[in-house]
Amino acid sequence: MSSLPERLNTALGGASSTSVWLRRFLIVLTVLGSMVIVGIVFWFLAILAHPIILLFIGVVIAYLLYPLSKRLSRHMPRALAILLTYGIVAAVLFSVSYFMLLAALSQLNALVHQIQVFSQNYQAGKYPQLTSFLDSIGLTPSVIQSSEQKLIASLEGLIGQIFRAPRCTITA
Repeated sequence: MSSLPERLNTALGGASSTSVWLRRFLIVLTVLGSMVIVGIVFWFLAILAHPIILLFIGVVIAYLLYPLSKRLSRHMPRALAILLTYGIVAAVLFSVSYFMLLAALSQLNALVHQIQVFSQNYQAGKYPQLTSFLDSIGLTPSVIQSSEQKLIASLEGLIGQIFRAPRCTITA
């Protein structure tokens, strides 16, 4: 069984330059057509990816919450059991997030403190090898001190943004 270009070649009575170019053209056209089809399939899958991911997340959440809501529905109406289940899960997630945030803030405070201690030790001359290395690459103590102050200010600003509380002012 021969391909179309080979049949055209034998029908013309030998290898002609037209049949060779026709064969090459058909190969290129096939490759480009395949690339277009693959591109369309990926484009279509990209459109469907977001809803499919949301559906998958919803199914997983429903699968995880179903046993608790089923157990609670033995003692109360089903709608109330589902609402209570979501409330319990929200409370657990909120409390875990709260304690993780507290731990992260304490670590940020410890980082600010360690940077200040390191800067004081550096300025006191306790790290001569580091000082000579930084001087050799052109970093003067004043540049390092200003960088340290900017770093501490930005970290303290981050902590302040996390703990930004609404300020109430009473005017008389």
